[in-house]
Amino acid sequence: MIIDNVIHHIKMKLTTQTDIHNYQNSIEEQIKSKDYVLALQTCNEYLEDGDIKFYFLARIYFFLKKYKISKDYLLKIENNTLKDNKYYFLRGQIFEKLKNFEEAEKSFYVSVRKHPKNKKYIKKYIDYVRSQKNYEFAISKLEEIAKKRLDKDFYLKIEIAKYKVFNKEYKTSFLILKDLESRLDSDLDAINLVYASIYESIGDYENALLYNEKIKSFNIESEFKKNDLRFFLNRERENLVDKIYNFDLFFRNKNLTIVLSPLPNKFILRGYDFKTSVLYINEKFFSYYTYDYLNLIEYIIDIVNINQFDYINLTGSSKGSFAAINLGIGLGDRLKNKKINVVAFSPQAFIYPLNKDIRGLPSYKMLLNKSNESVSFLEDLKMFGNPIKRIDEVDIKVNIIYGSDHERDRIEAEKYIGVKNVTLKPLLDYPFHTSILMYTKKR
Repeated sequence: MIIDNVIHHIKMKLTTQTDIHNYQNSIEEQIKSKDYVLALQTCNEYLEDGDIKFYFLARIYFFLKKYKISKDYLLKIENNTLKDNKYYFLRGQIFEKLKNFEEAEKSFYVSVRKHPKNKKYIKKYIDYVRSQKNYEFAISKLEEIAKKRLDKDFYLKIEIAKYKVFNKEYKTSFLILKDLESRLDSDLDAINLVYASIYESIGDYENALLYNEKIKSFNIESEFKKNDLRFFLNRERENLVDKIYNFDLFFRNKNLTIVLSPLPNKFILRGYDFKTSVLYINEKFFSYYTYDYLNLIEYIIDIVNINQFDYINLTGSSKGSFAAINLGIGLGDRLKNKKINVVAFSPQAFIYPLNKDIRGLPSYKMLLNKSNESVSFLEDLKMFGNPIKRIDEVDIKVNIIYGSDHERDRIEAEKYIGVKNVTLKPLLDYPFHTSILMYTKKR
């Protein structure tokens, strides 16, 4: 015991202020290199209990996804000088993970107020507020921040103009853009982008295309342009959906078939002759096509309107057929003058709330895990995860084809019994999930 005390005394004597700074720098490097276990070990071994140690531990446990422990350490910090913009940014991230959205919003907002020139914090706050689908709230908060900065920041003002468009306040957005055009720090590409969005939103495609062509900084090569189709790209919308989905369009006539792939980053039925124009879509990661659903619907509507398609068919297999039904509902709600048909091969009936009959599917497990990590992902899943509850609101026709001897497919299909405009077409004595092959294989 005496020896231990002597060793501890010597160790403390040797631990100078320089040593402490070196340990802190080492922990920072370990965090940057994502060696969180080593960072935790260094922190516990070389730093004394106190606010600095608590801050490091809060960060480390956050990266280790132990959010409650992270919160406990962060709330131990008493020194107000440490409660800077980084502190509140971390606080917001922790409460976001713990699904305490009120505290998360407050914390992100304080991080922006404490460092209003940091675009990282502003962008995070904007993204967070947008994920809550409350544009009026977002506008009010951004305007508060802009006032504190004496309205000098172009980036903030252009974001407010965008949100005015999202909130259908087109005249106000237009006035903001006119004001920004006269400023020396203006980014004309950003201004033209919002102008194009305004005109596209009100259906003035001629002016939308005009402003779209003025944008010089975007380097977006799309299949639409490669095929020389008359198609207005809503750059803002494409920038959103392009992070989540891949598209490929082939024009043939005024009828459109939309093919939803069940496989990430891979199109299906490329060799099948649909006798129509075809829009192929796949996901970059599994969301069953629910993530950013509204932007995806708007993007497809852009394609339909500009190319003046008369009839729309949607099809897919498994997750893709769930998406065909789900997107068919969204399109039917917006395109009431179009005839919309869905042919769904072996679809899942719903994915939210929990569908116990498919919880063994690896892709469904991945979906549920993702929903626990992302607020916006979970919100879209809640809103668009159950097409059975929404299909009565639209006038579309749905045919569900499945193998009668494939138990899970049969159970899922029969959940649609009695649902308006849905027809079940079982393939008798067919025991596989691949019902689509019976209609698309080459004979």
